Formats: sequence, C-alpha cells, structure tokens
Amino acid sequence: MDRFDLLKRNEELIRHEINQISPESEILEGTCLDMCPEKERFSFDFLIMSHEFSPGTEQSDHFLMIKEYSRFSADQDLPLSNEIRSLDVLYDNMLYIIDEIVTRIESFSSETELEVNPDSFSICKGYDFVWNRTLSIRKV
Repeated sequence: MDRFDLLKRNEELIRHEINQISPESEILEGTCLDMCPEKERFSFDFLIMSHEFSPGTEQSDHFLMIKEYSRFSADQDLPLSNEIRSLDVLYDNMLYIIDEIVTRIESFSSETELEVNPDSFSICKGYDFVWNRTLSIRKV
C-alpha cells in the first residue's frame, strides 16, 4: 500500500510539471522497460495469475507480471510515458506469452496430464490470461 501511494503521488507531481510546461502536451512514446508498469504491479486492482508466480512458489515475481488490458474512459488522464511499454518490450511480451505461457497451456492440455491431476491447471483460465494480455499488447 505504501509503495502504491508513493507511485501515485509521484505520478501527480509529474502530471503537474507537464501541465506547467505545456498544458496541451500528450506523451505517447512508451519508456517503460517492464512487462507490467510498476504502479500497476502495486495496485490492488491487479489480479495476479499463477503464470506470474516464481516457479515452484506461490509468490508473485514482478519480472513475470504482464500488463492487464484495461479500457480507457473519458474521465481518465492519458497515461504517462513511464506507464506505456516501449515497442521492444511489447515484442518481448508477445514472445514470452507464446514461448512460455502458450507452451505451458498446450503441455497441460494433453489428456494424460489432465487425468493425473485435473485440478492442477485450468485451461480456460490459461486462455483467458493469454487473451487478456495479448489484448493489452494489441490495444497500445
């Protein structure tokens, strides 16, 4: 909670500075180098999926967290450049989703694995995760 409040306050200060320089400016070039912006990772609204846990643990790993899709509305401010992922990061996100997540889903979808432990993995949740995270890449 403290980290999120600090990030929120920092965002307010940056927005104030931008408005002092040029009230009409729009920052659209992404500078975020993480798969998920820091402020979103510390938000309580962010739902962490099992794909984002460190291997063999029940703890989230911020290097594995991928930005969720969220619909913009008219009452929201434009995101700052540090909240927008760069094109290189978006490309890396897509490769990670295909190479790691989709491959894991396919390996768990085999009949023998499901017979051994049917509760170990939800294929529907896996595909929902992939759909949501690739939508956040497509809608940049």
